[in-house]
Amino acid sequence: MLDKIKNKHILIDGDIIKYRCAASAEKTRYLVETINSLNIRDYDPFDSHGEAHKFSVEQQKKNGVQFTQMWNRKEVEPLEFALQACKTTIDALLTKLEPSKTSIFLSPSRNFRDDIARTKPYKGNRAHVPKPKYLKEVEQYLVKQYGATFGSNVEADDEIGVALSKDPTGTVSVSIDKDLLQVPGWHYNWVKDTVQQVTSKAGDFSFYTQMLTGDATDNVPGINGIGTRGADRLLKGAQSKAELCSRVWNVYRGEFNTADKARAYFFEQAQLLWILRYNPEIPSMAKQYSPPIELK
Repeated sequence: MLDKIKNKHILIDGDIIKYRCAASAEKTRYLVETINSLNIRDYDPFDSHGEAHKFSVEQQKKNGVQFTQMWNRKEVEPLEFALQACKTTIDALLTKLEPSKTSIFLSPSRNFRDDIARTKPYKGNRAHVPKPKYLKEVEQYLVKQYGATFGSNVEADDEIGVALSKDPTGTVSVSIDKDLLQVPGWHYNWVKDTVQQVTSKAGDFSFYTQMLTGDATDNVPGINGIGTRGADRLLKGAQSKAELCSRVWNVYRGEFNTADKARAYFFEQAQLLWILRYNPEIPSMAKQYSPPIELK
């Protein structure tokens, strides 16, 4: 399957690269302190929270153990560690895919979705999550060493969506972000080393599934109480984009006492979730979402 995406123009999601490589230079170590009935203290080190927690719970169940406590400490490697991880990642992609051309896209600090989101702040759930120490340095490295570019008021996903939809046979999306699977074309997940060719039907199904489930990662709520399985049941058997949209619209309409309120919420969610596409009629302007049915 890998042969099908070799020698094409690869579209790399630089946001994923920079976060993973910057984070690779940071490691949290865990220490579980145990005190037994003889007041003897033991300290056991662990590399993951899961292992440390499991050990702590097991110790609490043992006779004679009076106290357990878990400690953690973040250790940060030198900057060169993160930059080398970035170089290794990019070089491995170039070696494996032998691209005819390489484009790396980065997201600006703000984009158009920040102004559209009214129900919840777009990606507002990330506001208090600490960012990796070397995030900006890795970002600058991608720009200087590999020519990465920033979108203008759009995210890296949108830049990839436009390029992929303009030439779905000659380009490959290189990302691990499931959001891009709504765009027809070739997709390569470099972490799982999997190749997927998304059809128009599969892409539509992916988008309208998110319209129901929302996207917790980006703080997009969708319809409360509907998960992936529920969305699958609601959309199963739909034969067209219009039918998918109709089924989703019926769910939205049932959530509000007026069509105007339902329509406003529907468009808010759609604009937040829709990855921009190439617009052949006006090439300088990306194609926004447009429902295939009248919402009434």
